[in-house]
Amino acid sequence: MKILLSLFLFCSLNALANSFVAKGKIQEITLVEGRNVMVEISHQPHKDDCQGDRFYLSVEDEIGLQNNLMLLNTALANKYTITLHQTTGAECTGNKVFFNIVKVQTY
Repeated sequence: MKILLSLFLFCSLNALANSFVAKGKIQEITLVEGRNVMVEISHQPHKDDCQGDRFYLSVEDEIGLQNNLMLLNTALANKYTITLHQTTGAECTGNKVFFNIVKVQTY
């Protein structure tokens, strides 16, 4: 039982660590092709960040899109630091890097 619990905890922490996309301050928010939202952030990339400064919001429904846009606009207006994550794991190799979780910090 202890082995299963340890394995579950390790996999959960590993999945959380791999969900990280980038961290920084929003420079610009752009609506691209209707519902697609591109967020440009300024950050100092390090080994855990996806390279580049443009990231795309991935949401399934209108309410999620509206909630995320309000949160991103607030972070932009107040110059808050944001951290972007992707629940299915960060895929940093494609032309577009997607995120679906926004964490906002006031520092």
